[in-house]
Amino acid sequence: MAKLYSLQGEYSKAEPLFINALQLARKVSGEKHSDTLTSMSNLALLYESQGKYSKAEPLYAKTLKLMSKILGEHHPSTLIAMSNLAGLYRAQGKHKKAELLYVKTLQQYFMSHQEGAIWFVLIHMAFLMVSP
Repeated sequence: MAKLYSLQGEYSKAEPLFINALQLARKVSGEKHSDTLTSMSNLALLYESQGKYSKAEPLYAKTLKLMSKILGEHHPSTLIAMSNLAGLYRAQGKHKKAELLYVKTLQQYFMSHQEGAIWFVLIHMAFLMVSP
């Protein structure tokens, strides 16, 4: 339901549901479980969609840190988390940080032989290059 509200732009209805889902996942499965990490990322995305970058950034950073530790730096979910944080940096105008993280994401994709998903990162890097 939270994702539906978010897609409809009903952020005030989505936010408490995402927060509740994260709290429940932490309680039931623990901080390092994939359900918790997904809930954390979903809440960060909601905050980013609203322009609440100061709330989104620590959630994206924590998700990336935990996924790197638990799943490894080459895991597809970790690479998505890395790209999400880079995208947030781009949206904040932190172009150098975004570029460095996008480059690291590309390197990890190549090292993990997941070339099929590289287009996603390349498109976002292209947006970075044309940003003011």
